[in-house]
Amino acid sequence: MSKCLRLFVLSFIFFLSGESIARQSSYGDFELLVTTAIKLSEEALFDAKFEQALAYLDTSYFQQFDSYQPQEEVQLVLQRQRVEGFRNLLFQIKSNREEMLAELLSYQPYSNTFDTSIQANYYLALSSAYRSIGEVDSSQHFVAKASSLYTELRDFRKISEIRASEISRRQNALLREGKKQEILAMIPEYREEIEFSAEYSKYALAYNTRHLGQIHRRQTEDMEEALKLFQRSLELRVEINFRPFVPASYSSVGDVYLAMGDYEKAIEAYNKSSELAEEIGFIRYQLYPNIQIGTIYFEQGDKSQAEVFFQKAFNNARLNKHEKGMSEAKRKLESLR
Repeated sequence: MSKCLRLFVLSFIFFLSGESIARQSSYGDFELLVTTAIKLSEEALFDAKFEQALAYLDTSYFQQFDSYQPQEEVQLVLQRQRVEGFRNLLFQIKSNREEMLAELLSYQPYSNTFDTSIQANYYLALSSAYRSIGEVDSSQHFVAKASSLYTELRDFRKISEIRASEISRRQNALLREGKKQEILAMIPEYREEIEFSAEYSKYALAYNTRHLGQIHRRQTEDMEEALKLFQRSLELRVEINFRPFVPASYSSVGDVYLAMGDYEKAIEAYNKSSELAEEIGFIRYQLYPNIQIGTIYFEQGDKSQAEVFFQKAFNNARLNKHEKGMSEAKRKLESLR
């Protein structure tokens, strides 16, 4: 934990206890501390400040309190794995999925003692961990348990987010299998999900509108509808300040403008994607939009400008030690000769 952040947490404890930082806060105060740390971590995650988000969750600090129990520790661990998941995806860090699952399973003997909301979050994390190693049946078992508890709690925000994740997963599976008609049949279902998530979760709404936009871009080729949906998803992500995936949203808008032949607006959207990706460290979108811009200029016969963006893509890939990206950018550069 950084010195500044530790001082902040210590100040917060002083405020709660009025005296000593250790072994004197009541359970209620300690529970508030844990909740506040997780809330601050989530805010930092949304702002794509991953190291700050992780610093709030330093379990070695919390362990000095008598109130520290498995229920408190598992909350910090769940949030830490959530932050690491987004960070690793953006920075293309290969995580040890088996170790993450094993860590979660170590809390299973205590799970029946957890509060219902914590138990639901725990089961949802287990579902994700099992899915990451290909154990689909176990994943479905735990997502069903989590959904049942969220329904009991009437936590429709979490329910809408689970539903958004489940429908997009089915869509992606059908896309991999090339089942166009089955994907098209999902459009009415997506409309229902959009209506549901619009009431309970802007995060899920952004997810649903983006994936329906992908159907219209890829399957119906209705670019006007795709553009409307992608722009709405982008607006939502900006509104809730979910910065990690804003670069992808800008690139989706750029893809549609490119398909529509509006190269100026496509380049504008790709540039915004690239700039934000560099700022937050999203490796893929430091590469992709620059490759796209370079390709536009190449196809327009402007090899000089194409080289600028292909070289930028290569430099970013090299800086991030992104071997696949370097190879792709190098091929683009060689095509100019």
